[in-house]
Amino acid sequence: MRRSEEPIGMRLLNRNARRPKKANHGKRPCSHHRRRLKRLSRRSSS
Repeated sequence: MRRSEEPIGMRLLNRNARRPKKANHGKRPCSHHRRRLKRLSRRSSS
């Protein structure tokens, strides 16, 4: 059963900008999040 009528491509937009969830039941956090924070903080500190 589909929750909405929008196409799959529209539901997958902006996937990398979402807040991280605990993927794989807490075994592996969202991998890009900490790298992105480090990159953005480096830019603002200089």
